[in-house]
Amino acid sequence: MGNIVNAVKVFRSPVVVTVWTGERPKSGTDCVIRLKLYDQAGTALPEVELDNFLLDDFERGNEDEFGIPADFPEFLGIRIQIHDKRTSKFYEFPILRWIQPDVTWNVSLYDTSLPVADKNPEQRAKELAEKKELYKLTVKVEGMPVQIDTLTEDEFFDDKAKAASAWTKVGVFGEKAAMKVMAKDRWEDLHQLAAVYRTIGLDAPKSLTNWKTDEHFAAQRLSSCSSNLLAQCASGIPANFPVTEDMVKPLLDGETLEDIKTQNRLFIVDLKILEDIKCPDDRPLCAPMALFFLNKSKVLMPLAIQLYQKEGDDNPIFLPTDDPYVWLLAKMWFNNADCAYHQALSNICFTHLAMESVALCTNRNISPSHPIYKLLAPHIHNLPIVNGLTRSKLMAAGGWIDKTMTIGREGAQQLIIKAWKEWRIDADGILMNSLTFKGVESESVLPDYHYRDDAVLIFDLIKVYVEEIVNHYYKTDDAVVADHELQAWGAELAAPHADGAGCGIQGVPGDGKFEKKSDLVQLLNTIVYICSAGYAAANYAQYETYAFPPNYPTILNGKPPSDKKALTERAIVDAIPSIEQSLDVMVVTQLLSKRVSKALGDFDVLYIYEPEALKIVQKFKDGLKKVSVALKERNAKRARPHVILDPVDIPNYINL
Repeated sequence: MGNIVNAVKVFRSPVVVTVWTGERPKSGTDCVIRLKLYDQAGTALPEVELDNFLLDDFERGNEDEFGIPADFPEFLGIRIQIHDKRTSKFYEFPILRWIQPDVTWNVSLYDTSLPVADKNPEQRAKELAEKKELYKLTVKVEGMPVQIDTLTEDEFFDDKAKAASAWTKVGVFGEKAAMKVMAKDRWEDLHQLAAVYRTIGLDAPKSLTNWKTDEHFAAQRLSSCSSNLLAQCASGIPANFPVTEDMVKPLLDGETLEDIKTQNRLFIVDLKILEDIKCPDDRPLCAPMALFFLNKSKVLMPLAIQLYQKEGDDNPIFLPTDDPYVWLLAKMWFNNADCAYHQALSNICFTHLAMESVALCTNRNISPSHPIYKLLAPHIHNLPIVNGLTRSKLMAAGGWIDKTMTIGREGAQQLIIKAWKEWRIDADGILMNSLTFKGVESESVLPDYHYRDDAVLIFDLIKVYVEEIVNHYYKTDDAVVADHELQAWGAELAAPHADGAGCGIQGVPGDGKFEKKSDLVQLLNTIVYICSAGYAAANYAQYETYAFPPNYPTILNGKPPSDKKALTERAIVDAIPSIEQSLDVMVVTQLLSKRVSKALGDFDVLYIYEPEALKIVQKFKDGLKKVSVALKERNAKRARPHVILDPVDIPNYINL
């Protein structure tokens, strides 16, 4: 196998080259490695063989030093990094590629250029042609986003082993937890469930203490796993959700529904998209609607829930004034539906799968020497292998989703297909566009919307970062138009899938034909945000949200209530998942909520070396530190702290 070189530097006189061999499996090599230097005029200097007598150089993870002759001119143009102490200058020549045996690789200073300026265009074109063979696109399930056809050797590296190890540990932990608890299949009561965390060695989620309250139920729309569904009821309550003034009058403190609507204080979550989804074993899945309002204290509260779209005698409108356990069960069935949306769409489809399409298309069309590749690489890192594990652990037949979720694997696939037809990266993907469409972009309309307030800070900061990088490398709009790699990338992102190409992502600016720098900035901003903060928002609240099953049940037993006859707590206990299902949810969502990579801006691999671009990166890092301080100050004052979008907890890429 070839050698992947991460860095070279000279740090003592006369001249010493230090080579760091990559840590990925099979990175080491026994091949002869030769170094050819060029002076500033482009004249080749004597070739140097990098070899230490009787030492095993270029082993995986090694740091090897090689002495080379000192009679070189002042400017040293070589790959990776050379430090010439005679001039106190550093020269960076990053490779970050697999170098195959018997291959000569030419690397320019900083290895960063647009295609038109590349000094080795044939090498660049050949590399991209090879990568198109490695990163073949396929549709594994008709109507779902494209995925990699076969994982390439380049994808099999340490992160795969780390992720696989994490899943193995989860399995072992789950087995041990089950042995401690599972004398029976069903929970005896809520007290037994509440006591299980100490028994199995997990922290009790905060929802354990407040899950029954209406304020908590409403707050889940503002700062939880699925905080992107709440919309202003600008056009009034839907006709198929016939909430009347008399129904909710006791809740409005002397106000009327019309008053609240006129003052933009009426909101809705409508999960119509779940209608007609078929679940395994005929499990019932609601397609509910819930109405919320801002009360006089500016606190969001629920007004009504209808569990199915078609009104009827067996589909009543449930109210906070109903029997307490009837109302509680209605909230649980609503959250069960919300959970299906969250896992299948917010998490898997709009994050994992959509960004795998982007990652594959980027590798197929944009050279690793391209500045846009270097911008995106830290954020699309390793997605095919991560998604491969997701499919094998979560989405496989008989896997976690089949065992623990109402929707099951087949239902999740149906939902993804249904949603992917409508999802647009320029509408649903762009944070502020999505918020504006729903009428909830303003704090004056909806205060204490912590997800929005924190996410916008991150999104806007990423935009500044991306915009400065784009402006640094593209001085005019014409330069964007002339970049054939960029244009090929955009075209393939937008094109319907056919003959092993095309990602079919709707809403790519210009249908994939970039005519302005602003088009490129918009798309790159969205991609970096989704892969980092968007992923954090969809994942890192999972344990707190899911780990107490009645709070956000993945699956419920029995049928949704079809009338308002009074119930007891027994109805709640009978509905919640089995002990085995509950434990599976606890241990898996704990893993999915873990921070397992470096924080946003602290890149696991540095791709950008060009000095002016590095200044932009540093400015981005400084901005993230300021945002982190600001969010910590916000959370110190909040009744409900929202910590998952603090930059110190946001990853660079989708990692589990």
